[in-house]
Amino acid sequence: MNRTMSDKSQQPQMPRATRIRMLRWLAALIVAAALVYTLRQAWRQLSEQPINWRDMEWRWLLLAVVGNAVMLCLQGCFWRQALVELGGRASVVSALRAFIWSQLGKYVPGKAMVMVMRVGLIRSEGTSLAAGLVSTLLETMMWVFVGSQIACLYFLISGFGGTGLRLLAVGLLVVSGILMTPKTLRSVAGVLERRYSQTGNRSTVRFSGGLYASGVALMLAAWLAAGASSWCVVRAMPGATIAVGDYWLIVAVVALATVVGFASLIPGGLGARELVIIPLLASKLPLPIAVAAAVMIRAVSMITEVLLSMAGEGIYIATHKRTEES
Repeated sequence: MNRTMSDKSQQPQMPRATRIRMLRWLAALIVAAALVYTLRQAWRQLSEQPINWRDMEWRWLLLAVVGNAVMLCLQGCFWRQALVELGGRASVVSALRAFIWSQLGKYVPGKAMVMVMRVGLIRSEGTSLAAGLVSTLLETMMWVFVGSQIACLYFLISGFGGTGLRLLAVGLLVVSGILMTPKTLRSVAGVLERRYSQTGNRSTVRFSGGLYASGVALMLAAWLAAGASSWCVVRAMPGATIAVGDYWLIVAVVALATVVGFASLIPGGLGARELVIIPLLASKLPLPIAVAAAVMIRAVSMITEVLLSMAGEGIYIATHKRTEES
């Protein structure tokens, strides 16, 4: 028996670098499958709508992609700021690359893939696992909190959608506000740091007031860009009549739908977001156009994430190649 155990221990093990490479390929395949599934669902839903797609105003869709790209870059900039304040190290190019690639992980069941992809890509820069996880937590909660504020303020002030919608918006605002209090964030961050820090010491996580202020400002700008992108999508739809003054309604609707989709824990908020967007847009647009616009908003978001991920990868490779040559 001892000889058998000895023989097993002497068997060559797969190198760690090879195992990591295989896990990355596996994660990439899972993400790709989730993307294909989501896009197929979107295509099926769009094909069912009685709309003349040849009348689509494609220039507005191009502007929608640009708006989504701006939104992602603003979110990524805040995440890098949080990462650096927590002791992490990452160049702007590396941080944006990791952040944008990780957005594709939200289409995989469970919320863990986003963290796995983002932290995995940034670890090569010398960032600790704890700093990567805590900064991701802060960026996500700041995004949800500011989105909840926008939706709550709009529906309370405008009275749009009735009492039920206002109560939903207020409820999400209260929950996200509780989660965003410094005490709650420090408690959760402390658990993550103690769990994943190599030292195992008591947590010393602190978030400065400047980081909070910067987060609110950057996320507000990101939400405004997201609203502009969605407004452009609706404007591009054949037969849609939407005014510039409806911009704030679109911002609030998209913010509320995104927060609901996040809270649902459904991959990418698939279905949950549309459940909010469609009836609210249908108060302004014919139902088939509202359905098509809701699906197209998701499709534009996914296309932007894929294109920006590939562009970021190219810039990252070119930047590292120049660094190695010098």
